[in-house]
Amino acid sequence: WLADGRAYGLGALGPAYRASQSVRTLMNADDPARANVKLSLGIVNTASRRNLPPHAVDIAPVISTWLTGIVARDGHFQQRYPLVLLPEYAGIIADRDGPLAGQIGAIWRQSVEAVLLPGEAAVPFNLLAVTEPNGSPAIAPWIERYGLLPWLTRLLEVAVLPVWHLLVGHGIAVEAHAQNMVLTHRNGWPERLILRDFHDSIEYSPEFLREPAEEPPFFDLNPIFRDGAPNQYYWSDHLEALRELVMDTLFIYNLTDLSDLLALAFGLPEMEFWGRVQRCLEGYARRETPGARLAALGTQAPEILTESLMREKLLRTEGELHHAVPNILADLSFVAREVDYAAY
Repeated sequence: WLADGRAYGLGALGPAYRASQSVRTLMNADDPARANVKLSLGIVNTASRRNLPPHAVDIAPVISTWLTGIVARDGHFQQRYPLVLLPEYAGIIADRDGPLAGQIGAIWRQSVEAVLLPGEAAVPFNLLAVTEPNGSPAIAPWIERYGLLPWLTRLLEVAVLPVWHLLVGHGIAVEAHAQNMVLTHRNGWPERLILRDFHDSIEYSPEFLREPAEEPPFFDLNPIFRDGAPNQYYWSDHLEALRELVMDTLFIYNLTDLSDLLALAFGLPEMEFWGRVQRCLEGYARRETPGARLAALGTQAPEILTESLMREKLLRTEGELHHAVPNILADLSFVAREVDYAAY
């Protein structure tokens, strides 16, 4: 394109941007409240090449409108399970059907700073498991201020229940690993959950949707979807895929890091941690009484599948690889002891 004059390098232009932890998402350094820009980047990070498929750029605003509508209509997401979504409202793609398809493109997404309330601050969720260079956990000042168990109980309510309600209550699974989750807090006390990155990171089953009439008309929006098989794009023909996406990303590839840190740095046994997760989910079940829907999802299965990220990366496989791991929440009757860890 550069050689034949179809593309031109314009040089530096407009505000300065800086890369985020996800490498290809840029933040406006001059005005952080302005939109983030997600770019196509031809690298393999974890097990995926970080291009932007044309269909995902097309559909990003539609999916964001759908999800933000669900959150707006359900009062639980404002009160009981506070949740904020960062909509992807615009995109651009070059050479859609040519050899550069997916390699040149961008998606504009609302920034975290644009949705913060007065007095709120925000941190990426993976900060919670970080140890500072001096050996102290980044969250140590917060735990010293509030006590380990009160802080952890509140964190699990804020981080787990919005994702769980979206899955169980509405039939939509999101990829809730730590990079897609942002925690808002007031002086370290967890307040709200922010989720982002939906253009290729959600799954649902049409028969399991709480509001099936609101399902986007994917088949009408892009011809590629008409030939798509279940589980190829966003819709699935079995609920196990929804359960796997949430439990794999939220529990296996996210909260396990925090449970490990709390065990090593604060002496909280991992079974106590997961007992509190179970208690949190049981409280949700008592309040919302979603018995049939929970049973259909099979969240108490003895084993669950997790994506084999390292095998995929080393073997350079085309599709996803999975392996089974024990489900720590299966038949977990353990009740976390009320131990006073405030001294930590």
